[in-house]
Amino acid sequence: MALFTSTLVIVPANASPSFSNGHEKIERALERAQNGNVDAIWTQHNVLVIAIEKDHFNAKSYAKSVCGFLLTNGFAQAKTKIVITDKDVLASKNQWSQLAERDCK
Repeated sequence: MALFTSTLVIVPANASPSFSNGHEKIERALERAQNGNVDAIWTQHNVLVIAIEKDHFNAKSYAKSVCGFLLTNGFAQAKTKIVITDKDVLASKNQWSQLAERDCK
């Protein structure tokens, strides 16, 4: 009989998961490129959530362009999923309002 133990780690609500420097550079590059109109966060090593101001972007087109950016910047083998959410709904209601999703291939 095998015993399994687990450790519960409590992370503050405002803390994001920590991934590679490359992941962090992608987040910052996307946020800087759009002058504060987007917030990006990796929720898993291969899932990037981007909150956009939906009046400034076409969510599906933006997800496609982010995939292209990832593929040319070292994430070609990562099989990354892009999830686009509404920044205003997230900020005002603390609710997830998904606008688009794309698997980068």
